[in-house]
Amino acid sequence: QLLDDELQTLIKSQLDNVFKHLPQYSGLVARIQPEIKAFVRFLLWTFSHRNNTASPGNALQNLRYRNELKYSNVSVGGKYLPMLLKIHGDEPTRLQRVLHGVGTVLIPYAFDRIQNRAMISQWSSLPEDDYRYIVNKWLDTLEKIWSAAQVLNLFVFLYNGKYRSVLDRILFLRLVYDKAEGGRNV
Repeated sequence: QLLDDELQTLIKSQLDNVFKHLPQYSGLVARIQPEIKAFVRFLLWTFSHRNNTASPGNALQNLRYRNELKYSNVSVGGKYLPMLLKIHGDEPTRLQRVLHGVGTVLIPYAFDRIQNRAMISQWSSLPEDDYRYIVNKWLDTLEKIWSAAQVLNLFVFLYNGKYRSVLDRILFLRLVYDKAEGGRNV
């Protein structure tokens, strides 16, 4: 995840450099930052997860996603198969990949856009009966719940090493080695 985030930052900084030399677009670029971030996330998702290939960061680490729903009950002679074994059809389903895209591209974009609008319009200082104030409070609550879920998932991940993120846990997508004999390039 960290390598993919660094790649997103690198691509976004290159886009920012393009617009830096066009001063007439400086105000526009500041207003569409959530769209630029979503576009970069969408590009990375399109060229990796949508096509059922590893993201650039996962490919460097010799990792791929596996559908744990298909893999969890596989056993031979009462013994579960080794974790690195690749079986036919263990890749994520189309629905899992689409939901992963929604969770990594659309939901963060919508949250960033609404949060940006709430900050600019100062929804937190509106009267308590205004719907925008209520939406802002719900956003704050959802952000706190999501942060707590991420911390809890981190502890569970450190205990059993199964799901790297909350989204991976919800979708039953587990990162496993792509090739058992391959080493990591990082």
